[in-house]
Amino acid sequence: MSDPTIMRLHLGAALRYEPFDAAPLPDSDIGHDDALWAFAPESLVRESADAGPTIARPLPAPSFAGFLARGGGAPAFRLEAGDYLFHQWRASAYANLEDGLEDFARQVWWEGERTEGPWLLRVVREDGKTAFQGLRRLIGR
Repeated sequence: MSDPTIMRLHLGAALRYEPFDAAPLPDSDIGHDDALWAFAPESLVRESADAGPTIARPLPAPSFAGFLARGGGAPAFRLEAGDYLFHQWRASAYANLEDGLEDFARQVWWEGERTEGPWLLRVVREDGKTAFQGLRRLIGR
């Protein structure tokens, strides 16, 4: 594992996501420029007071998987406005998605950050290439 850089993101407005008809795997060609997978903490992260967290392998079923909504209507999932920690990487940085998410979870733990809610995996297109982002909401910010 590497020593990932954890950044802070202030999301000024909520992002709305609609569910996939049939949820693709996060590392496949998803056909959208912005997609999100939300994982319940207890299904994704295995806590260890001594060694730090690890990620379930293979990835468990997400509690939500969908793409950025365009237009009005009630979204199926909202990434609420607020402050988040995140780690971004390209596919070539890790052997698999689990390694990237695990590095993110371990660095959040190592830095002692207080977070809440689901662990999020966002897949976005930037500069014509796919980027992966691990996100988690900061508590009390």
